[in-house]
Amino acid sequence: MAFQLPHNAQTQPPRDDEGLLDCCRKGHIHRGVPTGVVAGRKTYITGPQGADVSVFIIHDVFGIVINNVKVLADKLSEMTGATVYVPDFFDGDHVDFKYQTNDDEYLVKVVPEFMAKHPPRDMDQFVEAGRDIRSRHAKMVVFGICWGAPGTLYLGSGELADAVAVAHPSKTEATDWLSLTRPSLNITCQFDGIFTPEKRAAAVEATETTANERVSKWVYYPGCYHGFTLRGDETNPLTAQCMADALQELASFVRLHTNRKK
Repeated sequence: MAFQLPHNAQTQPPRDDEGLLDCCRKGHIHRGVPTGVVAGRKTYITGPQGADVSVFIIHDVFGIVINNVKVLADKLSEMTGATVYVPDFFDGDHVDFKYQTNDDEYLVKVVPEFMAKHPPRDMDQFVEAGRDIRSRHAKMVVFGICWGAPGTLYLGSGELADAVAVAHPSKTEATDWLSLTRPSLNITCQFDGIFTPEKRAAAVEATETTANERVSKWVYYPGCYHGFTLRGDETNPLTAQCMADALQELASFVRLHTNRKK
């Protein structure tokens, strides 16, 4: 499924020899102020505490320090009626969000070192958090953004989650989708130096081989960059429209797989 690309939208990415550089350089701090509360030391929680449905968000390398992921959590809770959790898996650490930087050395050195310090395939931390959240609610959907994708797909290969969703994933392999036992929503975009067209094709093929066993939905956004769902430029009409559409896709997916009508 492809999002409709408006006329005159950009169709060629800027030249960059290292996909990671341009992906991490893109992004904007949103102006919205989150309305949720911080529960405990590490988890941002928003929405009704008595809800039977929960959404567990696994953040990207920028953690929960910036507002963006909290604003997304608030919006998702409002659209689904679910209690949304965003645990801080970095314990306050995060990659500095220098959205106007052109310092390639910073991005080449700092981002990979940060990923090594906080490996996205340290699955025990995600299982532990998932069990805690699931113990409080009848149903749980997991949503992973970039760094959070491997852990999300892993939780979708067991029994903790009712469904899983990922957006512009990183550090994934096609086998992550082959192992799924739960429905998945996969949000991708045109300009992604991390989840490349080759990686996307392999992942789509993996879900096609298991199509008779579980539902996997792929949504592709032309004209958008890696990170757009969380750090997209709200002043860009195309990006803003795609961000809103991706959020609606996610909310509909949550409602569908938790039998929630809101």
